[in-house]
Amino acid sequence: MLQKKKNFNSKSISELIELKNLSHFGIPYDITCFDILITYGIIAFGTSKGLIKIIGKPGIEKTIYNNSSQKRIDKITFLGFSGIFITISHLNNNSNNSNNNDLVFDDVFGYQYNYDGKSLIDESKPKKFQKNDSSILYVWSLIKNDIIYKIEFKEEITSIFPDNQIGTLYIGKSNGQLQTFSLETQKISDFSLKYSDFINQNDQVLNDSKEIPSLISISINPKNSTLLLIGFSNGLIVLYNLFEKKSQKIFNIEQKDLCSLCWCYNGSFFLSGHLNGQVKFWNLNSCKSFKNLFVIKPEIERRSVKQLYWTESFKPYNTLGDIYLLGSTIKGKTNDGILFVQNNKKDKWKVLDVITSENNFAITQMNLRFDIEQKYPISIISISSGGEIFVHRSSIENVNRALTIQKYRKLENHSNHRMLNSPITSHLYFDKISNQFYQIILQNGFSQKKFFILNKFWPIQGGKILNLENNDNNNNILFTGHHDGTIKMWDFKDSNLQFLSEINIKESFHNFQKSTGIELKLPSSLTVSSFSILQNEGIIGIGCASGEVFIFQFSSLIEKEKLSSIIYYDRALNFQIPKIEETSFQLISIIYLHQNTVTQIEMSSNPKRIVCGDHNGISSIIDLDNFKLLNLIGGEMDIEDNYPIKSIIISSSKQKTNKDSTIIIGKEDGSISIFSTLNGEMIKESKMKNQESKLQNLYFIDKNGFPTNIPIDLTINNINGINELSNDLIDLINKRRRESPKIDIEKKESQQKKKEIKTQKLSPTKAQYLLITFNDRVVIKKLPSLKTAKNIKIDFNGSFSSLISFSSKRNCVCYIDEDGEMILFQLIKINRFYQQNLIDKFRIPKISFRAKNITSTFQGRIIWITPNGEIGSFSLNQNNYITQESNVDFLSEKLFSEEQIKKKEN
Repeated sequence: MLQKKKNFNSKSISELIELKNLSHFGIPYDITCFDILITYGIIAFGTSKGLIKIIGKPGIEKTIYNNSSQKRIDKITFLGFSGIFITISHLNNNSNNSNNNDLVFDDVFGYQYNYDGKSLIDESKPKKFQKNDSSILYVWSLIKNDIIYKIEFKEEITSIFPDNQIGTLYIGKSNGQLQTFSLETQKISDFSLKYSDFINQNDQVLNDSKEIPSLISISINPKNSTLLLIGFSNGLIVLYNLFEKKSQKIFNIEQKDLCSLCWCYNGSFFLSGHLNGQVKFWNLNSCKSFKNLFVIKPEIERRSVKQLYWTESFKPYNTLGDIYLLGSTIKGKTNDGILFVQNNKKDKWKVLDVITSENNFAITQMNLRFDIEQKYPISIISISSGGEIFVHRSSIENVNRALTIQKYRKLENHSNHRMLNSPITSHLYFDKISNQFYQIILQNGFSQKKFFILNKFWPIQGGKILNLENNDNNNNILFTGHHDGTIKMWDFKDSNLQFLSEINIKESFHNFQKSTGIELKLPSSLTVSSFSILQNEGIIGIGCASGEVFIFQFSSLIEKEKLSSIIYYDRALNFQIPKIEETSFQLISIIYLHQNTVTQIEMSSNPKRIVCGDHNGISSIIDLDNFKLLNLIGGEMDIEDNYPIKSIIISSSKQKTNKDSTIIIGKEDGSISIFSTLNGEMIKESKMKNQESKLQNLYFIDKNGFPTNIPIDLTINNINGINELSNDLIDLINKRRRESPKIDIEKKESQQKKKEIKTQKLSPTKAQYLLITFNDRVVIKKLPSLKTAKNIKIDFNGSFSSLISFSSKRNCVCYIDEDGEMILFQLIKINRFYQQNLIDKFRIPKISFRAKNITSTFQGRIIWITPNGEIGSFSLNQNNYITQESNVDFLSEKLFSEEQIKKKEN
């Protein structure tokens, strides 16, 4: 850890920065349990890392995490609409100590899975249940975001179910015992039933059992609260009458693979979930199951249906309601997903959605048609994490044979085909965009909402939704680059993402071939690795993992013809292409200069240039006006001895002929090169002596340590934004969203804001220093000599870094490592040298896998992204500078009484 210097005033984090909120966005990793308040459309997730996520209708997204405990959440349930919920955790759970590559999961049903990172070891027989020492019951308040009280049990709790009418919680234990817990007195009642009380002593089942099974599921009949449905790990399902104090029926399952039970909302049927992925319908008038809901093969095998939830549908024709399931999503994967199954007009069940956070090849969405009369699946429609939609057709004669797979680009009349169904590989956001640029997006795009429980898009399957820094007007645009070769544009407001428009590289490539008549080979990989945007020109440069660079322009900015080019190493083919009216974005140029992943792209408008860098350390500078290659750096070097390009920044100017406009390129080994934007020639080069340090980002700063112009860094590791809005853009967005205009106030605030920014910013040509962040140090170099002014060693191996300038008096550098530890320190000027003032070092709770990247905004927010698509953020507050929090206090006020709301407001 850094040592605090004695020659300047060092303050604690509480004095300098107030840590306002820790929030996470997106589907949490490794869901272990869930519960639903269907009336309000709210769903709560529990995870293996102790995270509780509550998501509902638009604007409702709440994360609760107890820093004092990182225990696995095994059970979660709401207590009606009281704003209280209960979780169960085990004190000795082997899964908490497992790593990702060798996961041993002892679930609460008594079945063990071993996952070696490649395949799920198929076990035909369940292993002996490993009982934990004890369990803890937590009672949480949604208003306080904290635990009200907790009670420790000596035995392991394997199931819970609340009776909201009498304020009682039924508790099932691993020893087969059923008890009740009074929420009012916070004590265990005298009521207790043992396994022998449920089963007749003369029953053959009891005589054959060698040990007492665990009570794994409890469900109260919704029409008769005296009827309890109880399931045991040996396959027995008991219908117990509390009033008569005896078992009315016993349903026997020969296979000992029972995982969960759930009543139908009408109290006449119930469902049982099984280890092999089957969901069975049961009739109270019979002791045999009469329907199998579905069995999905071959994509999903051995899906353990761990939890069921059967709700009444709000659609009048849906007499059987909707079903939610929690289970393993695919063979070879340990992550669980939630399925949403709905019944249509003809009593055909449809699996409408699967929610999961698995990164690769998991089924993210399915639509299954089921014929009740024939009892055979007719077709399965699924969307994979790679963005493809499959229709699986099977014959009624032979259900088990291999299914025919047909690919479809999209589904007609299907509201989910534009969800985040492809992993995001790069992203960029703007909170300052030109009026013209935004108008073009709105003209060519449209808004669409996802329909699951809440009306918004979900970050599913490796997607990384970046929570933008909301200003007073909540105007933000998010650009996401995807694995399937698409760029999506989103409007973000009040925690809602609205899809605006999309660029599809593959489609545009084929249109380019048709319009030019030139035969070109489709790139081997269309994965978007980096991209950059010129707002005023409406130009988007996209780099791919295979090395190609595609340049697009908004079609509305193109006249009848457009100068186009195909740029190679030794030549460039320039020609005119006609405007394509049917497309919103037209491909105007393809660059074939790089043979490996394009890690960096940066563009400038004056002069109009595009600079590209790849993983082999080769960089190119191209004149976009004439499509001419100005310089190719590193093309003749030995690739094995070269290092990837990690950061590119350009100091552009309003004057097109500015001789001081420069390009700075940084490689991973710390070497820095300065080039002229006019002719692409190298001006200066500097190499880092310590090659163990890895360069991450570059920043232009002035003598006070603040950015002179704010470059947008498009690496996967960092994104920076600009915090200024034009009056035209404010008017346009307000008009589009049909809000009451506050033009006069906003104009005054915007004008005042412009004055303040104008006094603080220096001209890009007056940049005196270059700030370089490495994984273990911060280096400040003088410009243009590139002599080191300060080398700040950090006793901290940060995987990602970011410069934060969140007020006129504070300028900080934030580091975060892959394990979630974060360090934040301030740069200050003392006697013309820069010193580091350690603010604090703290650890982010390990609620998910390692951080993927880190982002900072210039309004005091630090955001990090995990590989499974979660977004975490810290909001910083210093002195009287308060950042607006649009994602705090997400729960709808409908959940609480007026008194609770008043307390909440106070």
